[in-house]
Amino acid sequence: MSLIELGVYYDRFEAEIVCGRLRSEGLDAIIFDAGLGATYGNAFPVRLMVLEEDEAAARAILAVDAD
Repeated sequence: MSLIELGVYYDRFEAEIVCGRLRSEGLDAIIFDAGLGATYGNAFPVRLMVLEEDEAAARAILAVDAD
């Protein structure tokens, strides 16, 4: 099981919302680099990661939400 980067966010709270949305659909999602964002503000983005095999489902969920 490999993780892939689904998105990069400069707003940690937005990343948390998206991560929660994916988790509510049963997908494993995690945010990387949140500590950097908390320490240095928006100077460093956070990365939203999902399992490689969940990438298509995650993108489909986010595409529906964008509409």
